Amino acid sequence: MASSVLIVFWLISSVAIVLAAVLTTFKAHLPQGFQDLLFYGKIRGKRSKWSVVQLIEVPKRWFTYFYVIGTLVNGAAFVLVVRAYLNHHTLPAFFGQALEIITSTKEVSTDALAASLLIGMMFVQNFRRFLECVAVSVYSKSTMNLIHFMLGVVLYSTFSLAVLSEAPPFSADANIVLRPQLNHVCGVALFAWASFHHHQAHVAFAELRKNKKGEVVNYEHAIPHGGWFEYVSCPHYFMEILIYLAFVIVGGLYHKTLLSIFFFVFSNQLVAGYLTHSWYKQNFRAYPAKRKAVLPFIF
Repeated sequence: MASSVLIVFWLISSVAIVLAAVLTTFKAHLPQGFQDLLFYGKIRGKRSKWSVVQLIEVPKRWFTYFYVIGTLVNGAAFVLVVRAYLNHHTLPAFFGQALEIITSTKEVSTDALAASLLIGMMFVQNFRRFLECVAVSVYSKSTMNLIHFMLGVVLYSTFSLAVLSEAPPFSADANIVLRPQLNHVCGVALFAWASFHHHQAHVAFAELRKNKKGEVVNYEHAIPHGGWFEYVSCPHYFMEILIYLAFVIVGGLYHKTLLSIFFFVFSNQLVAGYLTHSWYKQNFRAYPAKRKAVLPFIF
């Protein structure tokens, strides 16, 4: 099984992100509405005038909400899928119907254990990010438009369906209790390693706005140092890419829907990292010259 709907959606979204990056070259000449639609936060900068896009803007701290959605959806999906593969429990009608709607071809490119692991890993990712948003991150009053927010909602709420679109059917032949394969072990190990460093990057960002007592004292941007920040401006984006690469590895490298999601995340993080890196260099004269944007020693 495979989902051409999701594959096309994520590929189109990837192309749109790359086009947005190209348009940054002409940012100063773009109408304010286009700038508000394409950029947010420090990259957008100060507005020259009001635009209708501001009517659909939400606070950046709303990131918390799509991690809540992802935690609930993928947590429930993980339980349902494991029960279905282990005990052959029937999936709820709405879940089975949703899977049928997005599945366009009968193609199995991964195994039952990998499918279960992937949904469980996304649950862990969403829950960790939710905790970071609540207990670690320090958000300013900056905003983003609803389209950016909804992309996150779509990604996390459809991830389990994307995985299952190319997973074995829930039958006696699909036994989840199989010996873990090398790709399972390598993928989970990479996921754990990247998740740890992803967390460390967010802690470092938060500490830039806190004093030694842990109290928030400002909402200004500063140059972070230490760890992977010595190599790239955006180690959190680099680690996000590795987390989704881990998903692809666990899935067995041939899961087309997962590959389209990875391509979207890769494009999004690379573009966001490049824009952030450029902003740092423009706003800090003493910014470390050897740092790359996202990929150490490369870009």
